[in-house]
Amino acid sequence: MNLLNNAVKEQVLIDNLLNFKNNDNMFEKLTTLQNEVSVGFNTKVIAITSIKNDALAGAFSKALADAYNLNGSSTLIIDANLYNPCLEEALGLKDKASDSLAITDNALSGSVRFAELDKKAGIVCLDKQIYPSDVYKNKVIHKLIEENKDKYEHIIVLVPSVKKHKEVTLLKDVLDSILLVSQRDVNKKEDIYNALCFFNEAGLPIAKTIILK
Repeated sequence: MNLLNNAVKEQVLIDNLLNFKNNDNMFEKLTTLQNEVSVGFNTKVIAITSIKNDALAGAFSKALADAYNLNGSSTLIIDANLYNPCLEEALGLKDKASDSLAITDNALSGSVRFAELDKKAGIVCLDKQIYPSDVYKNKVIHKLIEENKDKYEHIIVLVPSVKKHKEVTLLKDVLDSILLVSQRDVNKKEDIYNALCFFNEAGLPIAKTIILK
């Protein structure tokens, strides 16, 4: 029963995040978060991850991009969670995004889909044509960040959950900050603590843990 209740709560949170523009209280919280993070961290390139809540982290990345937009900043989301790329589906972009950006590399050939979310925000989704970690090892994400850092004021990189995957460490040299998203009463305090220790030991710039309830 608890698993069912948690799944229902998670879906409600996801729906609220994807449509948060109608929620003044949530907008205020996200604006406060932006201000808090910008005090101690450069917020040009932000990674968003979770313990194991990929869909929740994805929805949060969209809400954060929307908040930046409403506050006057342009934002690009790079959905780099190739193990579970759920944001594109949640936004209904599967048939709308174009394949206009091509990637060609010695060890990688594939395509990148880009969709404009609004005038100040866009999303890039990668095709899962090779093993996901190879996309990181071949610095495809680095290339996307480099190509777009002058076009957008903020770049949000959605990365796999840290419970099973550690690819975020391969972005260490291009990340300014990391936000860890968690759902209240779902992830154990021990798991959150271990994730924070992992970030610290890897020298990753963890800015804040976001507990959604």
